[in-house]
Amino acid sequence: GCLYAVFNGIWSRNTGYFTVPGGSLNIMACGTAEGTQKFKVALWKKVDGGAAYVPDSTYYVKTDGSADKDGLTWETATTLHNALSKSINGNFIHVAAGTYVPEQSLAGSKGAAEDATFEISANVSLIGGYPADAVTGAVADPDANPTVLSGRLSGGRHAYHVVCVTAAKADGGRVLMKGLTITEGLCSGTASYYTLNGARFYISRGGGVTVGNAAVDIADCKITQNKSAKDCAGICIVAGADVSLTDTEISENECSNGNGAGLHNEASV
Repeated sequence: GCLYAVFNGIWSRNTGYFTVPGGSLNIMACGTAEGTQKFKVALWKKVDGGAAYVPDSTYYVKTDGSADKDGLTWETATTLHNALSKSINGNFIHVAAGTYVPEQSLAGSKGAAEDATFEISANVSLIGGYPADAVTGAVADPDANPTVLSGRLSGGRHAYHVVCVTAAKADGGRVLMKGLTITEGLCSGTASYYTLNGARFYISRGGGVTVGNAAVDIADCKITQNKSAKDCAGICIVAGADVSLTDTEISENECSNGNGAGLHNEASV
């Protein structure tokens, strides 16, 4: 038999990928076969001198996902930490509704409980708003399906940063964070820091999100109710980071002894 895939692709100079409008791909098979046939569509990226295969380009995450699952379908959903650790530049992570709490420390940190964070170390698209019981074909709707990244840890503790973006700028690629609520981070009153991707990640700044020397688009998100014992409770952008904010709410973030409760931008755009 044979297999044909037909689509009208739009080439993106930013990512180096073809995008299929509407997210659909028409596949036509010919020949004869018995039983149910399953096909996996591979993604290839244009590189100098040819093309490179991008394995497992989309991961699926649910609150009850398991780290021992591959995360390649909603039915085999994995954890958010597992999806982030497996992803490479250009991958997508689709996250079902529910509340997610970080359990892994920021790379290079001292490993204190409060160092737990969701670290985005590759230029991936992290998209929330899918139904909690999502199945194949599910559509994101953040208003109907709140997807919450919370810094409220066990034992009354809170993460210094709910999300840290450490992805290196590469070939015009960007991190996308979309349809997420980021809340309940609590920065330390101590101005110590860890250096990652050429940026200083102060534990006293960016209780919701800290972006260091990365290119990030934040869309349809809420960064709310984060706190800092010093300054910059909501989102901290440092060290030449390039960040755009679209239809994003930054509200009810509090500093007890400093400035920039909602947003702090230092040597960045």
